[in-house]
Amino acid sequence: MGKDLVLTGVRYNWATSIFYIIYMFVEVPSNILLKIIGPRYYLPLLVVGFGLVSLCTAFVKDFKDLMVARAFLGIFEGGVMPGIAFFISCFYKREELYLRIGIYVSGASLAGAFGGLLATVYVIHRQVCRSRSSIQIGPNSSVGYGIRPNPYVAKHLLL
Repeated sequence: MGKDLVLTGVRYNWATSIFYIIYMFVEVPSNILLKIIGPRYYLPLLVVGFGLVSLCTAFVKDFKDLMVARAFLGIFEGGVMPGIAFFISCFYKREELYLRIGIYVSGASLAGAFGGLLATVYVIHRQVCRSRSSIQIGPNSSVGYGIRPNPYVAKHLLL
């Protein structure tokens, strides 16, 4: 990736930093939008957007495209993590909430740790180190999860 996108000098640092800068500025406004729009539509929109942007990251051609993709990724992911934490806080008492949020944050960390490991195993096993198709496995699953049918409305699809 570094050779394909010519990530020399501080370009890699900018590609990493733009995500976190935008993520930081989106967290609070996203929770305000979550409260206005409601989690039924807003959280799946963020998850699908996150998956689509992650999927499109496989097709970036230069540094400018990478920066745009990372900026949009910061917009969508900046709303998902605090939005789900806020959504969880609507259902539990304060003393029950600590454990649930701890499990949620730990699960996100474990997913990041084992996701990279599983991707590495996949790439080595399939010997597609030069192919970008292996990058698309995770985003496809998150897009599919975000657009899944409501189990209470579409019970006939779940049989």
